[in-house]
Amino acid sequence: MVASILFLYPGITIHGWLIDMSFSEVMMTVSGNLLAAAMMAGMVFGIGQLLGVWPASVTLSIQIAAGVGVYWLLAHFIEMKAYGECLRILEERLPALFI
Repeated sequence: MVASILFLYPGITIHGWLIDMSFSEVMMTVSGNLLAAAMMAGMVFGIGQLLGVWPASVTLSIQIAAGVGVYWLLAHFIEMKAYGECLRILEERLPALFI
């Protein structure tokens, strides 16, 4: 874990240079996704702790459904750019779903 943290800055900086972005620009770009992923992980972990005595298949199914739901809601309310682009593409390809 320590190595991951130590290599975070140079790894992001080098990849940011390839697309002409600084470390702070890259972090600002991914901050919404990072926040949503962290909140989803916390929710899924908490659900796993609450359902610890249930069968593993039931617990996993509930965690998957909750994780997808939490991430979808956060993507919608944080107004993630990628989420908006996906909706736009779906609307172009499947207009009957967006009437």
